[in-house]
Amino acid sequence: MALIGEMAFTGELSLRYEGPCPMGVPLQFRAWLDRREGRKLHLRCTGTAQGEVFVRSAAVFIAVDLERFRAQ
Repeated sequence: MALIGEMAFTGELSLRYEGPCPMGVPLQFRAWLDRREGRKLHLRCTGTAQGEVFVRSAAVFIAVDLERFRAQ
């Protein structure tokens, strides 16, 4: 997860389409870390085209402690 500089896997992912995804125009996606609860990373994202939001996303990722794998 380059966004926060950690390794993580998807725990939950939801998409809510607010309109059709336009064809033939540039799409822009913005994601941010909304909050963190221990290893749980709550992220949000919006997808826009021509200044209009057409999709919103919410996700929970679980951070991986790489030291646990190195010990084995």
